[in-house]
Amino acid sequence: MTTCATANSEWHESEAHSFIVKVWLEPAAPGEEHARWRGNVTHVPGGERKSVRDVTEIGVLIAEHLKSLGVSLGMKWRIWLWLFRS
Repeated sequence: MTTCATANSEWHESEAHSFIVKVWLEPAAPGEEHARWRGNVTHVPGGERKSVRDVTEIGVLIAEHLKSLGVSLGMKWRIWLWLFRS
């Protein structure tokens, strides 16, 4: 049997935050050239669901949720979030 936790990085299920990500291809609307990917992200413990109109928003939604919990995001994520909001 393997385990994800080690002596230095123990975590408890009550500290876990699960997300369900659903994506689908939406057909092109009349007059549009390409179909578009759409989706939604559901935070399992709280049940909150947010829709995305672009798959790049998926990571942003999860990062923003973690940030609201006090998680310190790395420099790449801070830059990505700053660019995404601009």
